[in-house]
Amino acid sequence: MGDVAVMARRMQDKGIQYGWCGNGGYLSGMLPSMLIRYDTDRLVEELFSMGELSHVGLPESERGGQSLMLTTRRGNSPLSIADTERMMFSQIAFIDHGYLRELDGTWYYVIPGPFRIKIPLYTALLELKDDFNDDDNEYLNHIDKMVIKYIFEEYPKEDAGFLDFLKENGVEKGELEKNLLENTNSVYMLWEKHRTIFRYFDDWILCLPTETMRKCEKVVMRKKQEDGKRMETCDWEEGVLFGLFSTMVFS
Repeated sequence: MGDVAVMARRMQDKGIQYGWCGNGGYLSGMLPSMLIRYDTDRLVEELFSMGELSHVGLPESERGGQSLMLTTRRGNSPLSIADTERMMFSQIAFIDHGYLRELDGTWYYVIPGPFRIKIPLYTALLELKDDFNDDDNEYLNHIDKMVIKYIFEEYPKEDAGFLDFLKENGVEKGELEKNLLENTNSVYMLWEKHRTIFRYFDDWILCLPTETMRKCEKVVMRKKQEDGKRMETCDWEEGVLFGLFSTMVFS
């Protein structure tokens, strides 16, 4: 895994503004611990008004007075605008990390794999630290397996047609789930070797946290819809999160 990162923010019309925000995008790195401090609309507006960034530092650090590592530095290009979150990773090849700020003030970490997996950043940072000793790869493998288990164990309870779909395609769900879970990068394997199943779903996934925000508890997936009928993930689970990231304490 590399460390190239993109930041984005949701606009009032449900589109996004997005662009490069430097390297060092690992969850265990410096970038997320800086972004999460942009916790007001004013600070976010100032951040995005600078265009693409080669480095994200502390809020208002571009005005001076901070060390080089804590100072935000501009890139050379303006940010892009799109009418859907699905364009977030479209402008730069080989993006490794995404950070999206929703209108309610919540920052999300977005894994730019075959599925774009969207996790509250506050939750991702806590779970990474508490349960995975700041090991990014182990944490991402954990999220992968959560998704696979949801697809084969929970999603059929929500969409009976999915079981019929699997049968029509000659898939024995228990066996396929077992095979995928025995491997790392199980979501990538689903995409690579079982593309028909992958294409059944919307390519974005939302992970919802426990009440304490310390762990991902629930996976939300939707059946793929025609482009004109697709809902943005900000409308999948309205009112679930309340900007609790501002209480985050960093060591």
